[in-house]
Amino acid sequence: MKPNVLCVGFAKCGTTTLYDIMKQHPDIYLSGIKEPIYYGSKELVENKGFEWYQNRYYPKSCDKKVIMEINPILGRSVPADQIYKDFGKNTKIIFLVRQPATRMYSEFKMNLVDGTCFTEPKENLGKSTRELFDDWIKRNFYLSNGEIILKDDYSTKFCESGNYYLRIKDYIDTFGRDNVQVLFFEDFIAHPEEVCSKVFDFIGVPFDDTINYNLHSNDGNRLPRNTFTMKANQIWFLKIYKQILIEKIPFTSDNMCKLLNFLTWQAPIVLSRPNDNPEKMSDEAHNFVNNYYHNMMVELSDLLGIDLFEKWNVNTNQKVLKK
Repeated sequence: MKPNVLCVGFAKCGTTTLYDIMKQHPDIYLSGIKEPIYYGSKELVENKGFEWYQNRYYPKSCDKKVIMEINPILGRSVPADQIYKDFGKNTKIIFLVRQPATRMYSEFKMNLVDGTCFTEPKENLGKSTRELFDDWIKRNFYLSNGEIILKDDYSTKFCESGNYYLRIKDYIDTFGRDNVQVLFFEDFIAHPEEVCSKVFDFIGVPFDDTINYNLHSNDGNRLPRNTFTMKANQIWFLKIYKQILIEKIPFTSDNMCKLLNFLTWQAPIVLSRPNDNPEKMSDEAHNFVNNYYHNMMVELSDLLGIDLFEKWNVNTNQKVLKK
């Protein structure tokens, strides 16, 4: 079996909360773990193949109407034609998008905790998240003839997570507009039942009023405890979780999947501390990041027929950047 519905993006746009809600629906089957590791690993794709992915994450027989995968790795790094080849032309595609500046700041905060951020661990402990983000912006962006340039490939890859237009257009061109649904994080957080009802209509299952829609998974307002816990978190996620647990442990047991999901999302919590005074990003950084994504928002507004500057309350008088 393979999924017939894919939520392919984007990171820090509510995909974990959507997974926890959809998992409750009696007509929807989701993989035992969120974000199956396959497409993000060149080694697995080349050496294991698509059949390995199917056998590992999805049962050979399933009586559910919808088999769904929620995995922002797909939207970030997998071309639509590869998904079309593997899953077929009738696959339903869902995107969750978010105001680009707040999405980037949220992912930056997550990376501070999980040890995959861009600064040395010792730098992360004496400053606020807001200060660290401002410092990162100043180090990695610069202006050249009116164009915002990124200084290294890693930062460019990080910023690509917020380049919604290219990904969404690729999937619309490949699967057709009727098979692609674009939802907004801001609507999802404010009106989860309404947004989930739209998802159910799109994938062809009835609304279920017994589901708990008032969830907020994967809270990003946490800080590193110390340099040791940052390194431990990094080793856990990049080495133990991705390279050992995901590839080696069989997912035939629901209890094993529940344990793995628990460890996946609880490890960062145990190895971090609550941020009792979460700070919003500075106005300077907020405006700078939105300026970086300005052309993308213009193009996506045209593609979707929605004024995203108005929806996301972004200043429409910002200078249009050169491509």
